[in-house]
Amino acid sequence: MNAALQGGPKDTSALKDARDNLVAALHQTAAYIQSLNLTKAQMLAQGFDVAVYNNTKTTLVTQLIPGLGNSNTTQLGVALQR
Repeated sequence: MNAALQGGPKDTSALKDARDNLVAALHQTAAYIQSLNLTKAQMLAQGFDVAVYNNTKTTLVTQLIPGLGNSNTTQLGVALQR
């Protein structure tokens, strides 16, 4: 048990193999899901999260929280804009 806690070549190899198997399974799942051509609503209904990556510039919304402060030692005070 102590040897396993410290790790070693065998443990490192087993960890790498497990990670590689997980990544391969995730790639296979992603390829299958993409082949189904589901809508965003269908994806969310099936329990998958939808991530969209683009580089389009967008205008930022107006700041709604003008200030934060320590109202008490264990509380965070938030000022909201109306």
